This record gives sequence, C-alpha cells and structure tokens, in this order.
Amino acid sequence: MAEQFGYKSNFPIQSSIKNSDLNQLDLKSIRIMNRIVERLEQKKEKIQDFFQPVIFEKEIKTKTDTRTYQLISSEHFFGFLQQQGLKKYETEHKNLSAQLSVDQNKYPDRILLSKL
Repeated sequence: MAEQFGYKSNFPIQSSIKNSDLNQLDLKSIRIMNRIVERLEQKKEKIQDFFQPVIFEKEIKTKTDTRTYQLISSEHFFGFLQQQGLKKYETEHKNLSAQLSVDQNKYPDRILLSKL
C-alpha cells in the first residue's frame, strides 16, 4: 500500500543520503527523496545542476580547519521542491531537514548538498 504513495522499499535511497542514519527517516522523508532521485534519473541531471537556483556557498569552521560547503536553506529547499512538483506544499518536513542538515544544533535550517 505504501507504494501507492511514492514509497519504494527497493529504491536505492541508501546511496542517496550520505553520512545519515537511514533508520531515522520516516516514510514521508523517504518518499520525498525517492521523488528527487526519480526526477534526476528522468532528466539525467546531476544534483548540483538540479538545485543550482537555490544553492549558496558558506565557509564553516570545523575543529581542525575551515571548509567551503554548498548549502541550501531549508525554506528554499522545500519551496523549490514544491515549484518542481515534487511536493504538494512548501512546508518544511523536519525529519528530512534534520537528516540533511549540516549540524542539527548549529545550523538546523541549512541543508548540506553533499548529503543528497
């Protein structure tokens, strides 16, 4: 029954979300990720190209060094998904935001592109 709503149990989402605990994703998060992956495969497009309109770069200090990361604000991420027809509403889905965030404590509203 879940397949009728976009959940695909055999979909290769494990390779889509890096450095994340996949057991923490709820069905809605998995469904959203499945839609993104499916769209990328249909258009034969890279994730960076697809999200280019909403990506920005920011230097973030870690314990050992400073790196520049490609980020997307949660608000723009979910708004963009809605514009692309991958989500009905642009409201943020907290479970997915938490799994894709740079740091849930310091930057909870910043999605790290490399986790997609």
